[in-house]
Amino acid sequence: MASFTSAGSRMTLRVQVGVKANGSPDLRSMTLRGVDAAASADAVHATALALGALLDPPVTEVRKTDDDLVAA
Repeated sequence: MASFTSAGSRMTLRVQVGVKANGSPDLRSMTLRGVDAAASADAVHATALALGALLDPPVTEVRKTDDDLVAA
């Protein structure tokens, strides 16, 4: 039977660094690697809030991505 093995997790913060000429937000991504795969949504959110307080551009989106290997 196949199973998943964690290959790592990362958290990506999308920040608004300005506004484009057409009026849409100009967004950039900041990725932090080595996030605990078992981290809860509350823990990721709290971390994003703490990091966002240190950043000048506002955080518009937080994403946690888990990578898994399939082992047979």
